[in-house]
Amino acid sequence: MSAPQVIGWAACVLCTSAFLLDYFAPKPPGGFSWLWFALFTPGITLWAVQALILSNAPLVVANFIVVVVLLHNSYRRIRPRPQRSTTGGPRHAEAAR
Repeated sequence: MSAPQVIGWAACVLCTSAFLLDYFAPKPPGGFSWLWFALFTPGITLWAVQALILSNAPLVVANFIVVVVLLHNSYRRIRPRPQRSTTGGPRHAEAAR
């Protein structure tokens, strides 16, 4: 078996496992499974690596875009959110006028 085939099979196992987990496992609070993310992101990354080895530019671009979106989505979930005002008053100076 060639290196691209091994990489493709690894990507297939990771991504398919992520979707099977998402289908059969109960949804976590908030609807985002970090285990799904931990399986799916490396799977897509491996498919991008396989596409690079095979010189398949459309698949490289598509998989790179998906990886960037996945990483950005996970960053949005872990970054601290700004504190909201508890006074219930106007949030902006213009709104206070």
